[in-house]
Amino acid sequence: MATLQMPLKERRRRNRLPGETLGWILPATPRLAMHMPAEEEGWEVRVYNVSRLGAGFISTQQLEIGAQHRLRIGRGPIKRSRLIRVVACREFEAGTFAVGAEFADAPARELAKAG
Repeated sequence: MATLQMPLKERRRRNRLPGETLGWILPATPRLAMHMPAEEEGWEVRVYNVSRLGAGFISTQQLEIGAQHRLRIGRGPIKRSRLIRVVACREFEAGTFAVGAEFADAPARELAKAG
């Protein structure tokens, strides 16, 4: 398995916490007003880092830049779901993609101050 290469020049606005955990990519909007998407409606991803402003993960599906999805990390009572916007998607290995996403449900003013 290939390892992720760190860029020569760090461009991130916030420190990321490296690690590896499972997550799920789900539809950005629920089918019904009171419905949260079930794991069966999405696919599993491998989350490799998370910061206050975004996350990086490996996906078996290519994601379109600018597309919004819901990223769920954790299971059962200990889970977190956030709306994300894809900012980068590059082929990682055959059949997998390294995806960078920012949290889209944070207030725009908070994202603007992050620099």
